[in-house]
Amino acid sequence: MKIRYLLLLFPYVLLHIGLSAQQGISGLSYKLIFPKDIGDGAPSNIFEEEIFTTGAQISARKNLTNWLAIDVPLRLGRVEVRETALKASDENLFLGIDAYAVAGIDPVKFPFGPYAFVGIGGDFQDRIENEFNFYIPAGVGVNIKLSPGIWLNGELQRRTSLTGDENTHYQVAAGVVFNFDLPAINEEKEATLNMPKKDTDGDGVPDIEDACPGVAGKAMFRGCPDSDNDGVIDRKDKCPNEAGPIVTDGCPINVSDGNSTDGPDADGDGVTDDNDNCPNLAGDPATFGCPNVDADGDGIVDAMDKCPNRVGLERFGGCPDTDGDGVSDDKDACPNVVGLANFNGCPDTDGDGITDASDNCPTVAGLSEYSGCPRPVSVPTTPVVSAPPVSSAASETLLAASQKVEFEMSRATLRTSSYIPLDKIVSIMNQYPSYNLEVAGHTDSVGDSTGNQKLSENRAKSCKDYLVRKGISASRINYIGYGEKQPIADNRFKDGRAQNRRVEFRLLPR
Repeated sequence: MKIRYLLLLFPYVLLHIGLSAQQGISGLSYKLIFPKDIGDGAPSNIFEEEIFTTGAQISARKNLTNWLAIDVPLRLGRVEVRETALKASDENLFLGIDAYAVAGIDPVKFPFGPYAFVGIGGDFQDRIENEFNFYIPAGVGVNIKLSPGIWLNGELQRRTSLTGDENTHYQVAAGVVFNFDLPAINEEKEATLNMPKKDTDGDGVPDIEDACPGVAGKAMFRGCPDSDNDGVIDRKDKCPNEAGPIVTDGCPINVSDGNSTDGPDADGDGVTDDNDNCPNLAGDPATFGCPNVDADGDGIVDAMDKCPNRVGLERFGGCPDTDGDGVSDDKDACPNVVGLANFNGCPDTDGDGITDASDNCPTVAGLSEYSGCPRPVSVPTTPVVSAPPVSSAASETLLAASQKVEFEMSRATLRTSSYIPLDKIVSIMNQYPSYNLEVAGHTDSVGDSTGNQKLSENRAKSCKDYLVRKGISASRINYIGYGEKQPIADNRFKDGRAQNRRVEFRLLPR
C-alpha cells in the first residue's frame, strides 16, 4: 500500500475523532510535533543546531481515573532516518498511530499537571518498500491549565524502534488539550456534603440523633438497645434480659393457671386481663397479650406497628415513606411528592418558605404577602378543587419517565420511543384534573453551559407541546430548563452523564 493512499484517509480520521468527542471520549489534543534523530548521542543533544523535521498530531483520550488515562495519537509528518538503501541520511514522510498509558497529576485540580507515558505504536514511511515500523514510545510531558477545559501541553518522548535502530528517534511536541471530562460540581464541596455523620456505636443512628451514642441500639428507639425485644429500652427495663410489657416495666407477667389470684385471663394466653391489650384474643406476653402477627411482613408485629397493613420501616414505627423525604406517610401531608420535614413533607421548590401548594409562583422565590410571587400577580378567581392524593403507581410512572423520555442527539426532537411514557403522563393528567404539571429539562455538562441551558428549555417545551397535542390544556403545564445546574450523578463518567440528561415530571396541586 502506498503511503499517499493512506494520506487520503487522514482528514476522514480527524473528522471521525472530532465527531466522537461527545461519545465517551474524555478529551482531544492537537499538537505540532518535531521529530529528530540524534544518532547515538545523549538526549541533551536534541536542542543543538541541527534542524527538526515537522509534523502534526491529533490524540483522543479516555480517562480511567483522576490520574490514569489512555491516549491514542494519530501522527503525520517527516522524520529523518539514518540509513536507507539510497543514502546515509534521508527524510521520510510518515503516517502512524500510537496507543499509550498516561499517568500523572490532574490539572483540573492544580495549575499544572506533569505526567509520564509509555506504550506501543507504528508508522508507514514513504520509502521505496513502504515498510511498516513498530516503536515503543515513552516520555514525559506537562499540561498547563488555562481553564478547566483547556490546557497548554508540552511533551518530550523517545521512540525506540523495534524494526531497526536507524528508525529510533526523539520527538518534541507542543499544542493544546480540550478536556470534556469535567466534574459537574466542586469536588471538595461534594466530598464535604457526602461525609458520613459520626456514629460511635455503629448502629446506623448518627451520634447527633442517638440517645445512647455509646451503645449499639435500634433506630426506632433513637439508638438505644432493647436486649429482650419487648419494646422497653434497657435503661428503663427492670428485667432487660426477660421480655415483658410496659405496664410491668419490662418484666414478665405471671402466667394464670386457674388457681392464681393474679386476676382473670379470659383468653388464656398467660397475660391477666388487666395487663392484656387484647383480653379476648390469645396473644404473646412480649407483645402485651396481642397476637404476634405481622400482616404486612415488614418485620414489625401488628401490635407495635403504627401502619399494620402497609410495609414500612422500623425507624417510622412500621409506617412507610413513599416519597423518601424522611417524613413517614402517616405524618406526610404530601406523601407522594418529595418535601421538607418542617412543611410536613410538602415541597417548597423555590425555598421562599411557602409550600408549593400555597405558592402562586412555585419556581420563583417570592414574598408571603404576594402569595409566593416576587411582585403582585393578578390571579383569576377559580373554584377551589380538592386535590386527591396521587397514587403510588402514578408517582412511579412520572419518575420512570424522566429516563425513558429521549431526544435526538444534541437536539430537542423527541424520539418515537418517548411517545409511550408521554402517553402514560397524558392518562395521569386526565386522571388528576385538580393537578398541574411541571416539566423540568436537564443536561449533562458536556459543551457550552449557555447552549445546555437553551437545550434543556427546548426539550422541556417539546414535551409540553406533545402533551398539548394529546389534549392537555397548555395552561396546566409549566416548563422550565435547568441546563447542567442540577446533576444527579457524576458528569466525569459516561453513565453519570446519561443519568443527568433527563426531563423530570412533577404534579402540583392547582
